[in-house]
Amino acid sequence: MSRDAQNSVPRLLNLLGLDRDWRCRGSVDHAEERDGRFVLLLMPRDGTALRVWLDPNLDGNSFRASARFRIGYYGKEASPAAIEMLTEVAEYLVTQDKAGVLPLPRSDESSLGQIGKPQRAGPIKVPFSREHLLARLPEALERLPSVPNELEIIVSNPCDMGCVFCPEGDLRMVGRASPFDADSEMQHLKFQIELNDRIGAKRLRINGNDPVRHPYLIDLIELGRSHGFSEICTETPGGTLGDQNFVKRLADAGLTLVEMVYYGHTEELFSSITGIPGSKARADRAVRNLLDAGITPYLRGIAIEQLLPHVVDIADSVQRDFGLPYAVTHYIPHQIDTKKHRYLVSYEQVSTAIARAPEAFPPESHFPRCLYPEALQVPELLESDCRPLNLYALSLPYDELGADWKPTLEAHYPSGVCDGCSLREVCPGTYQAYEEMHGTVGLRRV
Repeated sequence: MSRDAQNSVPRLLNLLGLDRDWRCRGSVDHAEERDGRFVLLLMPRDGTALRVWLDPNLDGNSFRASARFRIGYYGKEASPAAIEMLTEVAEYLVTQDKAGVLPLPRSDESSLGQIGKPQRAGPIKVPFSREHLLARLPEALERLPSVPNELEIIVSNPCDMGCVFCPEGDLRMVGRASPFDADSEMQHLKFQIELNDRIGAKRLRINGNDPVRHPYLIDLIELGRSHGFSEICTETPGGTLGDQNFVKRLADAGLTLVEMVYYGHTEELFSSITGIPGSKARADRAVRNLLDAGITPYLRGIAIEQLLPHVVDIADSVQRDFGLPYAVTHYIPHQIDTKKHRYLVSYEQVSTAIARAPEAFPPESHFPRCLYPEALQVPELLESDCRPLNLYALSLPYDELGADWKPTLEAHYPSGVCDGCSLREVCPGTYQAYEEMHGTVGLRRV
């Protein structure tokens, strides 16, 4: 550790109020800031060590009063003494008005408790409405000049990583199982797939945080094959794909393509973004298993500040190690946590990366053309019959949603800016977040 880093430890401990005597007789021995997240080293009384992350909403160098934050720990297991100390640290932060709401991991890693006022403590899923889907489907199909190329369905299984930009990125840390009822959800997913008998699409996309962890994924793939889909793809960080036998079962069921996030050419870079040590080795093993099974991997990165300077090295390593191309896609900020807008990169950052590795930014990267003018060649507007038809989106009962649901679904198109834009139908709606983060200099209408 450098001298500057060593000197910063007491300052951060003092800032957080953690240089104190604890009831549990443990101590906080280390604190450092990484990309807006504090990493702490707890030393409980049993002599074990627990590395903890603390993801706050910051105002300069101090916590905002009543601000939300999340806390979790690295690794699958923690001793009872470590959990006791983590609980005491969390309680202290709440009572000192350094936090208002805190999801807290339990020692059995199977449930999620709360301290402070009630808060949604994990991912939520808007109730699926068959009535809304059936009512909206005819109009959606009428807007298409021909049969849609792709149908998209959404499963609810949470991811097992803690990526720095993800508002649900604590799921891996608390070791929590999916809060959703997979059996009842399967009935809705089956209903959506069976609709293809009247739609006739050839490609099925199974999306979600990590669909590969869904207990009925193989059933969904086989069902898709039986209802006319010749191509079936899904997305995953790849953790579950380290099992060769499981990957072979996916291939035998009919899975043809897996889209994987791939964050770095070194373990250090990769793990610094995912929050999980060993992430690159895990992803590499998954890619090799997919290739061996005959499933096509599509490796992509996300345009955030930590990744963009390394695009050339990442693309070179992907080509060298796997013989595959590498693509960087637009980062879409989640409306549920506007502080995550800080990961929305500027035009200058994107244009610099594109100048270094233009082949890593294909048209399907979907960078909004108003935010990144001249950085990318403006392709022709996607043909309607090439756009995916998201059945889950058609099922959402927007008018009936409460305030807790709407922020997870809203895409913002400011009036007077986005009105009449020719790309609105394929735009994720990030203009407002970009303006808040970087201003409007250089932006243009498309």
